[in-house]
Amino acid sequence: AVKWTSGINYSYGKTKLTKLSNDIYKASYLDLYLKPGTGSSEYFFRVQEGGEIGQFYGYEYAGVDENGNMLILNDKDEQIPISQADAKYKRYIGNGAPKHFLSWSNNLTWRNFDLSVFFRGTFGFDVFNMRKYGMGLQGCGTDNVLRSAYLEDKNIRTGGGVISSYFLEDGSFIKLENVTLRYNFTPKNRKLLDNMRIYLSAKNLFTLTGYSGNDPSIIDVNGIQPGVDSNSAYPTATQLSLGVTLRFK
Repeated sequence: AVKWTSGINYSYGKTKLTKLSNDIYKASYLDLYLKPGTGSSEYFFRVQEGGEIGQFYGYEYAGVDENGNMLILNDKDEQIPISQADAKYKRYIGNGAPKHFLSWSNNLTWRNFDLSVFFRGTFGFDVFNMRKYGMGLQGCGTDNVLRSAYLEDKNIRTGGGVISSYFLEDGSFIKLENVTLRYNFTPKNRKLLDNMRIYLSAKNLFTLTGYSGNDPSIIDVNGIQPGVDSNSAYPTATQLSLGVTLRFK
């Protein structure tokens, strides 16, 4: 008979900055993670007392006009061209810290075979897509290497160098992390060898996500600067391994 055991783990995460200032150092907020680039003065994150960790701070994307100019919202929620952006129009536009964590382990045994399957997922967080930011708009010039930038209907020509919610995407994912199939041999002559097992294992088989950048499972979502996707990260590789385990007396 087939025997199946299964286990599910779930956790919920929420952060809050309880204190930022003291009698010596007083500040109502702190900006974190300076945007790359010579002379840059923009930061990806802002934290303040009573607020959450990992909040992206920038302009709220509001569409594109007939000339291909990115539109944002001002402090009155009116659409304006990105060229009229003012720091006072910035707001919290997302959060890179996940809210939900899920893992699901399964083990099936039948005669001398056993199969283990492990899924994990992370949900409820935003990712700043650095590839889209650096190379995803027509206005990015000679560095643009993404054909999709020339094929999308929006045809945005401006706004490539500004932190806005246009570059934020839902990073939620679920992936098949590991599958291992084993077969156990019981030697007839057990004077020397007690047990032998042959196995085939596969890691990183697939990831289900709506995110268009790198595999979101490799994006750093820990610490106080979570959810910024590197434009130089190495792609996730599927790993296959075949092996034999011998247990001697």
